[in-house]
Amino acid sequence: AKVLIDSIKEKTENVIKLKCIPFVEFEQDWIAILSGVSNTGKTSHILNVASELAERGIPTLILPFERGIRTVGKRFLQVQLKKTQGELDAMSDAEWDVVVEDIQDLPVYFSVPSREEIRETVIKAKKLFNTKVILVDHLDYLVRKSTENHNVETSNTLQEFKSLAQEFNIVFIIVHHIKKQDGHGSVPKKPKMEDLKGSSSIYQDPEAVIMLSSPAKGELEVDIVKNKGTMGSRIFDFNLATGVVGDDVTDIPELMEGRSGQDKYKDVKF
Repeated sequence: AKVLIDSIKEKTENVIKLKCIPFVEFEQDWIAILSGVSNTGKTSHILNVASELAERGIPTLILPFERGIRTVGKRFLQVQLKKTQGELDAMSDAEWDVVVEDIQDLPVYFSVPSREEIRETVIKAKKLFNTKVILVDHLDYLVRKSTENHNVETSNTLQEFKSLAQEFNIVFIIVHHIKKQDGHGSVPKKPKMEDLKGSSSIYQDPEAVIMLSSPAKGELEVDIVKNKGTMGSRIFDFNLATGVVGDDVTDIPELMEGRSGQDKYKDVKF
């Protein structure tokens, strides 16, 4: 019994809360799916998570399967430095020297393993860096080249991540796409769990599901549609040029004017 109690206490002490993912208290062996409308800013959002974790000294591994280390690494620097791509390109050697000095010790790492190398990569990351969080961008791209049935392979890969999370006490936050929405030229619908691509296991297996959408220009809504605690949504300032997710602006009166009752982003508990 003491071992069980100590384990529960340890999990409670190791809960991770993130500014740009409201309500969710990530335990050390959770997996979460992060998805949303196309071109909403899923990669930028996940890099804001990485930046916050790194600043807090929480070792984080990023697996940028879709765009690769160079592109995603550059976007991470934009988020970290709060600079546009043009501002980053215009920096002098002296300015870069200062940046290197400031960020070289941040505990954030990048890797693009093959499907078969994932377990080995996780083991190395845990052993070398004591990695606490792994960010996967994105699941669909990882399994795209598989010869297996796509839905089956997606479910199997998710199960592998879940097993790794439990074995090594690592939080996995996994970017995944929603199904293509019907209609052309219309305002995208607010996505739901059932809109995720693949079988139902994609939203049944994770402890949390986070959906992103853009209620207005310069805003990012983060909607917690599955959680083991509070569920609801919040709206954040979002600078698309830098990728920075800013302040929570949900309750600012002028932003609420003219929005329908269902879009007033009331918090919900279950």
